[in-house]
Amino acid sequence: MTATLFFAFTTALLYLIFRLVKAPNKRKSLAYLTGFLVLSYVFGPYISNQGSLIENEYYVIPVQSSILTFRPTVYDQEGSGDNWIYAQDFTYYYYSGAGIASERLLYIYISRAEAKNCKDFEPTEFNSWCIIHAQEHDGPEL
Repeated sequence: MTATLFFAFTTALLYLIFRLVKAPNKRKSLAYLTGFLVLSYVFGPYISNQGSLIENEYYVIPVQSSILTFRPTVYDQEGSGDNWIYAQDFTYYYYSGAGIASERLLYIYISRAEAKNCKDFEPTEFNSWCIIHAQEHDGPEL
């Protein structure tokens, strides 16, 4: 599903760029291209997250986040590559990878406001997070 969406997005973008180059009314074509890019930026996380939810039954969007705002930043390179290790939205940073103490923990997170108080905070290094909150898995063992 994700590959199909990527192909459709790429095709539409290339078509719009071609139209921009060949169009006699470049201003109108540029407006369409700009609109397409803005919509892609706004709905990109939704399309990506929806595709991941369809393809992977273990894909998790944190309850603190939204399908519209959740953005994975680092993916698991050892497994299938479909699961996120680090992610963020407008309010929180998330980590869901090795080093979490309990098998019952689904992910840990820290607010952006709390992160500002951490010395040497690095969003993609959970050991640098000075305050963490944990979200437990409430279903059957994975």
